[in-house]
Amino acid sequence: MAASHYRDLRAWQLASPFKLGIYDLVRGPLANDYTLRDQLRDAAASAPSNISEGFGRFDPGDFARLVKIAKASLIECQNHLQDAVDRGYISCDVRDEHTARSNDALKEIGGLID
Repeated sequence: MAASHYRDLRAWQLASPFKLGIYDLVRGPLANDYTLRDQLRDAAASAPSNISEGFGRFDPGDFARLVKIAKASLIECQNHLQDAVDRGYISCDVRDEHTARSNDALKEIGGLID
């Protein structure tokens, strides 16, 4: 069955809860590191936003370009999560939990790109 709405896309279904988990995270231990907090929050928000925007363009080339941006945003989040570990804000376990969620979304994005 073809997707009739961006929310039907499994990649969006995984990227959106990942984003919400990051929103919870940045309200806690990263709250006072404004730069890292904002970078992580914005990158997490970018992934589902770009998937939905690409879907709404109704153009395969635009969709592919925006899905690739979503992929890059999730990878950027992984880097910011490592920065949060390096700065002592979160544990490796917390980083790994969020990274696993982002990897699930990345697998689905890979399928869309293919």
